[in-house]
Amino acid sequence: MSRRLVLGGAVALVAAAVVVASSVAAAPAPIKANPCFQVKNCKPTSGPWVYVPASGEADFLLECPKRSGTIGGTDVLTNTPDVRVTWQANPGAPVRPGTSTGFFAFFQAYSAKGEAGLFQPYIGCIPAQKIQPRATVSARVTRPGAPLDRRQGMFSLKPGTTQKASEGCGKHERLLSGWYAVIFGAAKPPEAALGDKVHASIALLGGKVVATVQTDPGVPASASIGIQVGALCSP
Repeated sequence: MSRRLVLGGAVALVAAAVVVASSVAAAPAPIKANPCFQVKNCKPTSGPWVYVPASGEADFLLECPKRSGTIGGTDVLTNTPDVRVTWQANPGAPVRPGTSTGFFAFFQAYSAKGEAGLFQPYIGCIPAQKIQPRATVSARVTRPGAPLDRRQGMFSLKPGTTQKASEGCGKHERLLSGWYAVIFGAAKPPEAALGDKVHASIALLGGKVVATVQTDPGVPASASIGIQVGALCSP
């Protein structure tokens, strides 16, 4: 009888081990971004982790390499489902690269529950291609002018210092407004609360967007904290 009990216990232990092993084997794979899903001749480009404040908007501009080509897809990773992200597109039909998109994507993010978070934007870039002109609805209707241009610069921040950074428009362009985004160059998302240690303000001075940035002490070097300063420009 004792042998049967021991044997039964051994079988139970083996069964439990199998269940545990199966659970480990069934663990979900890490989520990966795929901005080139079902897009031919597409190469993915990723951005840094972008800080999303508890209230307000986080903006970030991601460009194709050398500001060339068109975007055929976008994707986003976040550190929490509470971060909601959209991106701007140009009007036109049909919706496709070269009509609704260009060589950059402007992402906008918010916190749905009032807690700070992070997002990492991705774009899929395809070589420039010839696009047929848009159909004219009516000769009496005036269409918008050329899409606005956006330009950006990325700057590293040093904890415990106050720094200035600026970005301007291209030749013959007019500066309309600007933005900034707190970013992290770390491969994995750091603590979102680190974004609260950056205090920035921007002003339009001399045809440039000038950011004044104070970074509190205590930000680890591994976070690779920085700032993007951007300019919205009219061709």
